[in-house]
Amino acid sequence: MKMSGQVRKLLVIARHAGLRAGFRQMLEHDAGGQYDVTELETGTAAVRALSTGEVAPDCLLLAHEPPDLDALEVLAALRAEHPVPSCPVVLIPAGPVDEDETRRAALRSGAMEFLERSALNTQALTRAIENAIDRFTPWRTVQSPTGRGGPPGNSLAQLEAVLNAMADGVAVFDMDGNVVLLNDAQARINGFANAEEMKRDLPFFARLYELSSEDGRLIPIEEWPVSRVLRGENIPHWQLRTRRRDIGREWHIHFSGTPVRDETGRQVFAIVVTRDLTDHVRAEHALSASQRRYRTLFESIDEGFCIVQMLFDEHGQPIDYRFLETNAAFAHQTGLENAVGRTARELVPELDASWFKRYGHVALTGETVRFENHAPAMNRWFEVFATRTGEPEDRQVAIVFKNITERKLAEQALRESEARAHQAAINAEAESRLLDAVLEAAPAGIVLADANGKLVRMNPANARLWGPAPYSSSVEEYREWKGWWADGSERHGRRVETGEWAMARALGGETVSGDLVEIEPFDAPGVRRTMLNSAAPVRDTAGRILGAVVAQMDITARVRAEEAVRRSAERQRLVSRATNDVIWDWDLTTNGVEWNEAVRVHFGCTREELGSTAEGWYSRIHPEDRERVVSGIHAAIDGGQESWTDEYRFRRSDGSYATFLDRGHIGRDASGKALRMIGSMLDLTERHRAEAALRESKERFETLADNIPQLAWMTDETGAIFWYNQRWLDYTGTTLDEMKGWGWQKVHHPDHVQRVTERFKRNIASGEVWEDTFPLRGRTGEYRWFLSRAHPIRDSSGRVRRWFGTNTDVTEQLEAEEQLKEALRSRDEFLSIASHELKTPLTSLKLQMQMMQRRLERGDPAAFEPERVGRLVAQSNQQLARLSRLVGDMLDISRIRTGRLGLEPGPVDAVGLIREVLERLSPHLAEARTPTTLEAPERLEAEWDRFRIEQVVTNLLTNAMRYGDHKPVTVKLRSHEGRILLSVEDHGLGIAKESQERIFNRFERAISASDISGLGLGLFISRQIVEAHGGRIWVESEGPGRGATFFVELPVFAHVNPLKLGGTEPGAASRRPSIRA
Repeated sequence: MKMSGQVRKLLVIARHAGLRAGFRQMLEHDAGGQYDVTELETGTAAVRALSTGEVAPDCLLLAHEPPDLDALEVLAALRAEHPVPSCPVVLIPAGPVDEDETRRAALRSGAMEFLERSALNTQALTRAIENAIDRFTPWRTVQSPTGRGGPPGNSLAQLEAVLNAMADGVAVFDMDGNVVLLNDAQARINGFANAEEMKRDLPFFARLYELSSEDGRLIPIEEWPVSRVLRGENIPHWQLRTRRRDIGREWHIHFSGTPVRDETGRQVFAIVVTRDLTDHVRAEHALSASQRRYRTLFESIDEGFCIVQMLFDEHGQPIDYRFLETNAAFAHQTGLENAVGRTARELVPELDASWFKRYGHVALTGETVRFENHAPAMNRWFEVFATRTGEPEDRQVAIVFKNITERKLAEQALRESEARAHQAAINAEAESRLLDAVLEAAPAGIVLADANGKLVRMNPANARLWGPAPYSSSVEEYREWKGWWADGSERHGRRVETGEWAMARALGGETVSGDLVEIEPFDAPGVRRTMLNSAAPVRDTAGRILGAVVAQMDITARVRAEEAVRRSAERQRLVSRATNDVIWDWDLTTNGVEWNEAVRVHFGCTREELGSTAEGWYSRIHPEDRERVVSGIHAAIDGGQESWTDEYRFRRSDGSYATFLDRGHIGRDASGKALRMIGSMLDLTERHRAEAALRESKERFETLADNIPQLAWMTDETGAIFWYNQRWLDYTGTTLDEMKGWGWQKVHHPDHVQRVTERFKRNIASGEVWEDTFPLRGRTGEYRWFLSRAHPIRDSSGRVRRWFGTNTDVTEQLEAEEQLKEALRSRDEFLSIASHELKTPLTSLKLQMQMMQRRLERGDPAAFEPERVGRLVAQSNQQLARLSRLVGDMLDISRIRTGRLGLEPGPVDAVGLIREVLERLSPHLAEARTPTTLEAPERLEAEWDRFRIEQVVTNLLTNAMRYGDHKPVTVKLRSHEGRILLSVEDHGLGIAKESQERIFNRFERAISASDISGLGLGLFISRQIVEAHGGRIWVESEGPGRGATFFVELPVFAHVNPLKLGGTEPGAASRRPSIRA
């Protein structure tokens, strides 16, 4: 377990510098300084450093980068040096390997942890390191045992568990040569069923085993590894051959051992570690034989082979190379003799420097390259395969090359050369072991058949292509093979007949080159793979056909990729032709830019005039935009972005600038490096002009709409409003966000909103012009009436796209109409009343005159009786007075309207004025049976228009007679603080509260006109007179049947106001009829 603040020492072994830098970044920076990292580049250096104690890490991070760095080989080397590992190992695959198989091999070879490359991150890496260190802790017990007479009891179980977990055999001997502890691996290596059977003494093992050196020399027991360790020797490495006498079995065993001492230095145990190297030795022998075969192969092949050492100058630049080894074909391929030990410059002084640069790159990076190159100084072409060999510091390159000059000169010569090479390969078939190796290693499927068509050999690659294919015994059995032609010819898609297979045709003597077919593997019905088949007959020296060989290459992925590329190119070509946009394709590796034909339309130039590089593009960007655009492009490329977009001005060939919207997509490889950028340029010039015109039109419209007197708005085709003019917002005191959509319902009168909404929706649905009148609430809360109309706006097809509507304020118009109606009603009512009131006294006078005329015509003496004549005169005077009063009231109304009813204030005794009016009306009061009393002081001086105040008092007393129901009337007069108050109280019909203000209007009465005569002008005229004096008049009544009291309050000295009604009379607001839609 890691202690807080502890810094782990790590040793990182990785071939590639980038990988080492990545580990260091994660461990020293991202992990917060918990680790101290040491780096080595090769496994050899790591084994040497660990063996010498130069480094003592807490954990070893080992990258698996075959073939440059094979971690499994490094693990094997470490185990050879240290059977008991010195530190835990975490293995990380860094290349394309079979991770499952590598994991198993790594753990078998002693790795504590295996971290998959796909899961590699800081957290996973640190967790793997800590887990490996924790699991390695028990191993340290084996490295440092203590105690006397045997392993300490408290660690025995732990020690046994550790030993049994080891793949190597471990045996602990006491100083008498007895085995006191061993693991299962030791028993298994030595042929015992379990560890208990092997717990014997040294004499037992001397009788049972025979040890000898690798050269066959017998080793006496005194020199056995255990005997030497018991004598105190350390044995780091000793490989012996072991034979067990009882069963005759032989092993190749690697022995190592060390004495175990107590704290006083006295030896108490001997530990011997064994490892079974039998398979390893056999593999080395096989490898040696294989190397001999491969050496024979390289000496026998036609290709030239050499190993060179690169030479660099003081700046690290490759300047030459020295030949260290060549094969027999080298001189033939190059024409150079005795090349070993000499440099290329010595052999070919004018050799092109590109050869040094290519091989120097291979030596420095370890990258394997295959290329074709011309050597003018040698007048030859070469096909070259080069790879680094040996240690990186050796700077050595292994080169396999071939003189392809003739192939370059003529294809026919190339085919002949290939035929000779093919024949040479057939002749080399006699080398069976070599053939085995070639077949095993070849990536292409290879099948051999005898002269009858029987398949006699196929390599593993062919089995992978076809699955478990049957070994057909004749050409006729080829019909079991399922294949279809895929060469694009007329036979494409047709099934391959038995005799058409490349093998069958080769057996007929035909050399088949490049047959394209699709096959169905035997173990994957329905799956098809595209194969490139080549075949040739095998002949003896006499030309007789001995058999045939077929090579089959799976090119399914390549065909699919080529098809995808073809389709992509076709799509790009079609898009480029179909679009009006300018399409450009920029190769970022070469800086080459290609354009489509649209440049003629938009730029007015040809693709050639634009140039083939990015500089031609940049030069046409407007100077004010160029720096921004170019820096933006390169920021997107360098910043790992996938796309770039900008809008800028681009110069046409006529010198004018057009505005383009440019979009580009950046293509990158697996490492993220930008390789290509493809984009399109959309000409926005006309759009910008149209947008500017649209903005100008919109501004003109909004200016016009905001300055018309109406409220204006627009809706979409569904009726949802999206625009209001400023007058609407100013009137309602709302915002566009509040009113958009159907928000306008918030300012509609609740009595009308449902009706208006339903009718509006019906017209939206039908497309008919909409018109309605309704009240809208203003910002003050007042409702005003609006006449509203909306007209549909249709597109060219007649479809309604929008609605434009207005609201016109018609409140004054409606009120004027109501007032006019009221005036006409009042006029008609007045004429009716006036006609009736005027006819009544005239009719009475007419009847009296007619009666007098008939008496006179009859000579009736009674007609001249004084009493009768006096009564007639009195009645006539009464009717004439009534007529005079009616005409006077009408004249007063006219004067009041026109402002010609003047006042003439003068000194007045208010009490005397009241008494005079009561005296004048006393006959009428008596006739009406209305007793009247006056309560007043002796005298009250005032300055009034005497005639007009008498008119007011007369009207009040007349009303008391009419409506007093013959009950007493009380008149009171008093003064207070410069004002005089007159009250006339009756106990008659009374007045409803809702009528107490109305009766002071023109032509209004407390009861129906049919019940009481009169024009209904008295109280109206009285109010005008009182208010003209600066006073006021009102009535108080508890309701019908409760009587009424009229009050007149006047200032002692009147402040005369003009008597003119104008357009609005008192109480007009209360009389205004409510307006309905």
